[in-house]
Amino acid sequence: MREAAQEANGLRIAICEDDPLHAQLLVKMIAHWQKTEEGQKETVKTEIFLSAEQLLCSKEESFSFDLAFLDIGLKQMDGLELARHLRAENEQIILVFTTADALSAAKGYEVDAFRYLVKPLHLEQVEEVLSQVCQKLQKSKKDALVVMYDGKMHRIWKQDILFLEANGHYVEIHTQEKVVRVRVKLDEFENQFSGLGFCRCHRAFLCNLYYAEQIDRDTIWMTNGVQIPISRSRQREVNECMISYYLG
Repeated sequence: MREAAQEANGLRIAICEDDPLHAQLLVKMIAHWQKTEEGQKETVKTEIFLSAEQLLCSKEESFSFDLAFLDIGLKQMDGLELARHLRAENEQIILVFTTADALSAAKGYEVDAFRYLVKPLHLEQVEEVLSQVCQKLQKSKKDALVVMYDGKMHRIWKQDILFLEANGHYVEIHTQEKVVRVRVKLDEFENQFSGLGFCRCHRAFLCNLYYAEQIDRDTIWMTNGVQIPISRSRQREVNECMISYYLG
């Protein structure tokens, strides 16, 4: 599975429902929401799966969804077991269960379900969930970086990142606890960290000034002991970053 930063390609929704009529009804409700003021802000891609097995067999595609509507009463593998598989591979996916049995809602706590919707579904409930999901995702995008590595989606809080280093076709994201290696260009990360105290001090480094212990003309000493070079062509840029960060 290709390692990459999650792209901002709109809202990707999976519907796993073994009743095609229910699945199509949910698709229509999502389309109706897209015509609302909140929905018009989002580009939405919806895919229907008629079984848990079909969704899991899509593999690389299935683990890149932002939101999944899962029927609890799926045949063979039920919705709860499917949710466990999805959650194991993608910690960030938002899970919404649909069910005809309101008493089964308590089981959703096992997989950190976002909401339970009791059938028959109502348009107002579905639209409310979609708006809440978008708000949650927007906040997450501002505060965290979502990347794919080791075949799984992971969220890394931006405030925990010491620096990013370009290494060939990869970028190594250094936090205090670990180093995450993703196949992407450093340039793609730079805009995401604008205004957050990160400085492009070298073509190969993007540094979080919060963790800078000492800075001189050509070197930044980080709190973990790493020395990051400042290229001559970026010395003025680093000075401006420092002034902006420390003096507001």
